Amino acid sequence: FLSREVMNFVQSRTDTLDQRVAAFRMPDSKLSDALVCTLLAVLLFTQTLFACGMSWPHAVPPAASFAQTWGVQHTLRYVEWMVSVPLLLVIAGHIALGRPLSELRVSIFMTNVYMLLAWAALLVPDAVTRWILIISSFALYFVVSIDMAMWARRFNAEAPKDIPARPQRILLVQFLVFVFGLYGVNYLLAATGAISHHSEHLVYGMGDIIAKMITGAMLCFVRTAERREALGEIILKHSSLNTAFVSLLRAGFDHLLPCTIDGNGTCWLPKKHTPDGQVLESILNRPMSGAFNDLIADEKEQAKFKDFVQERLQQVQNECAGDFADTQQFWKRESSV
Repeated sequence: FLSREVMNFVQSRTDTLDQRVAAFRMPDSKLSDALVCTLLAVLLFTQTLFACGMSWPHAVPPAASFAQTWGVQHTLRYVEWMVSVPLLLVIAGHIALGRPLSELRVSIFMTNVYMLLAWAALLVPDAVTRWILIISSFALYFVVSIDMAMWARRFNAEAPKDIPARPQRILLVQFLVFVFGLYGVNYLLAATGAISHHSEHLVYGMGDIIAKMITGAMLCFVRTAERREALGEIILKHSSLNTAFVSLLRAGFDHLLPCTIDGNGTCWLPKKHTPDGQVLESILNRPMSGAFNDLIADEKEQAKFKDFVQERLQQVQNECAGDFADTQQFWKRESSV
């Protein structure tokens, strides 16, 4: 999963990318690729340090109404959260919901503050001070959770009704609030001695992996829905142009035969007869099906027709590449604005 996100990010930064693929990249695609790539890289790096025993442990002293035995707190976990949790908030709030970064700054700051308070609380031997720090940490968590709910509410009110993957965008924010709440429950259970610090560490490790993988998967779903929507708009645009073009052709020709062209320059007539095809069958007294090339009697004329079709195919591909390049430049300008 990490390697795929790295390739997506590198590909989006490459100027020689096939224009037909680059045209379907949305304005925030590069940023979202970079965020997910960084998120998974940080996770991989910290999990490697944990596996090597370099977790930066600190002793947790016993205190009244808390665990009565000495425990251990892995400070590296909190350092990793200081980096990855703001990235998750930017992915959910800015990339998925389209909220401006200025709207996210306060929540990101308060999130790092309540994680820092939770870390410091377990290092304090005084029970009263520890409870004050823990209560302050959870109070900030609830404030941030309410703020994240407001992101979703504003998005639901301001976003276009036909925006792709609307429920999944809101679900991503709700999922993060739920996961952060589970982490808080796990923290309290370990702090009060209901579970061991070793179990707490295992839950955090598994939760980090699962939460970040699910976040990346949900973001991929949103981006796929956006690109599918963009593709549908382009197809609709070209289909309307095709209808207008057919109308112009009917003004200058008696009969029109739709066909499917393959890369070898062969025109395949539809199996189901069109009205024009039925008229031609009655006039020529021969079936109008299969390869149109075979209906041409002269072999030299067949070769000339095949070369003509291949030449037109190459010309259309070159024109489409130019149109896609112009579309990409338009999206780049829209993104910079």
